[in-house]
Amino acid sequence: MSTTIDVKKYLKADLFDELHLQELSGEERVSFLEKFGEIINHRVTMRVLDELSEDQKDQLEVIMNKPEPDQQMLAHFLQKEVPRFLQIVEEEVAGHKKQLIEKFK
Repeated sequence: MSTTIDVKKYLKADLFDELHLQELSGEERVSFLEKFGEIINHRVTMRVLDELSEDQKDQLEVIMNKPEPDQQMLAHFLQKEVPRFLQIVEEEVAGHKKQLIEKFK
């Protein structure tokens, strides 16, 4: 992702206003946000995997392949192994918002 975008600007942007979606029903808004979340989850996952070594990926796989992944263990792993995790999330959220806004202008 390009680091030249104004991340703070796009993090603050209200997509419902920017995309003129104020008339969506509550159910449609939830659906839109669920899809948005799925896309962000995928994008963040890909960025994190790009930053991990093979050993780190193996460690992550052990955490994720438990019948019920331990969210605290996952958070600790990400904090330790991907110190830029929150920055990655912000960049991906801002980047996707920017794409949507530009696409629908």
